[in-house]
Amino acid sequence: MKRFMCVFLLTFMMVSQLWGQMQFFKNADFENIAYAHETIATVPFLTKVTLLPDQMDTISGQQLASMEKTEGESIQKAIYSWFLQRQENGKLSVTIQEPAISNAKLKAARHYP
Repeated sequence: MKRFMCVFLLTFMMVSQLWGQMQFFKNADFENIAYAHETIATVPFLTKVTLLPDQMDTISGQQLASMEKTEGESIQKAIYSWFLQRQENGKLSVTIQEPAISNAKLKAARHYP
């Protein structure tokens, strides 16, 4: 479980630092880190949606929270797709866990709503 969480944290740190750039960069030692694992997973990102004041008046707090959750899951799926392409091209030696499975495990552990 510790290894699983380390991969979550590693993925989150890499992506959160570099998401705004045009390319996705990975840790220079990623292959060595991944070699010690059978499966890696991505986690949904914590996002903050900022709207214009007029837009804020038209939606509820629950709708805003839903938008933020959806945005975080969209980023998670994009990163999953990126890893999956590398796995299919033979550039990645580990299995990539589907986001639905990752989210279910996080929910079961009460780490995700």
